[in-house]
Amino acid sequence: MLILFTFIVYIAPQMYYPTLRSFRMGLVSAGLSMLLMVKNNRGNFYLNTEIKLMLLIGLSSVALIPFSIWPGGSFEYFTDQLVKSLILFALLSFIINGIDKIQTIWIWLILFCYFHAFDAIRDYLAGDFIGRSNRITGGVSPITSNPNDLALTLVLVVPMAVSLLLGSDKKTVRLLCLGYLIISTIGIMCTYSRGGFLTLFVVYFLLVLKLTKRFGGKILLFSLIAIVIFLMLSPTEYIERLSSIRNFDKDTTGSATARWNLTIRGVELLLENPFTGVGLGMNILGVVAKGSGWHQVHNAYLQLGIELGVICLAFYLALIFRLINNMRVLQKDIGKNLELSTVFFMSQGIEVSLIAFSIAAFFHPVAYHFYFYYIAGFAASLKRIYSLANRTELKAQ
Repeated sequence: MLILFTFIVYIAPQMYYPTLRSFRMGLVSAGLSMLLMVKNNRGNFYLNTEIKLMLLIGLSSVALIPFSIWPGGSFEYFTDQLVKSLILFALLSFIINGIDKIQTIWIWLILFCYFHAFDAIRDYLAGDFIGRSNRITGGVSPITSNPNDLALTLVLVVPMAVSLLLGSDKKTVRLLCLGYLIISTIGIMCTYSRGGFLTLFVVYFLLVLKLTKRFGGKILLFSLIAIVIFLMLSPTEYIERLSSIRNFDKDTTGSATARWNLTIRGVELLLENPFTGVGLGMNILGVVAKGSGWHQVHNAYLQLGIELGVICLAFYLALIFRLINNMRVLQKDIGKNLELSTVFFMSQGIEVSLIAFSIAAFFHPVAYHFYFYYIAGFAASLKRIYSLANRTELKAQ
């Protein structure tokens, strides 16, 4: 059921066959999975700090609905998006009971992202661009509906692919992951997403640092070769767009300046409503009231602070830091134990994905979308599986 939910999220068959939309397959599959989770884990739920922080975020979003500038819209946003993400986190945290189960879901994620990477490359080669720009329109799935979200979808799975490449003993899986690293990088380039590039750079930079410590200088040599190839294959227009990250004058579309202005309006909104916010999903209406047009702020932290206030933002930040620290503690505990190398590489992959998301969150309005909640769920489940295995081992001694 969890794989089915992931298929609906990433491939979105309802977008190809509109008649399926009335069935609300995402919510139904998530709900059924939740019922199965309750049935199979009756009396075995342990509310650790991560679960409590996630609950606080969910409860805060509901409690603040009456204070929203449009309560009905906030309630609809909660049922359409946030509640699904919270259910997903709970499912991943409690249902997965083995390392192989996490790896299976990762393989499916990689396969689904292969589809989106090829789709991006096909659209770029076909010239399916937005207006007169050289940017592709994005994918069909809601999580890939624009080039920035498409790039984010692809890049967050890269650390998982590297973890499987290093930790799996199956040749087919390793080849699948190696192919994904190549095809996803090309797909991200085709989106011309500046945030996607910065996030990809952070991912590979962190992976090189971590892997160099374990495997030595050959990783650096491989990285240098990869950088040279990347620069050789990059179109001139792509390099020029990336240069606009530092120099707004080189941004011919004007999007960089527009986002900066939206950020200023967003900070003003946050200062005006620091504790109650303007309501879940309502930052667009708040920005409109500030005279900035029908746009939303492109920063997940600012988005959450504007909509749910600084207290809920503090819960969100605490959760991110807690999950990252958990993965680092797990790696330190495993050390160079070769028997647990698979778990070690998985914890590294999850940590890098979490850091990548925390960087990407400065450029994407995705505070409640599935990206973070998948990674957070993997982090929670890996910690729980490892802790339970250690407890069992201690009891047996």
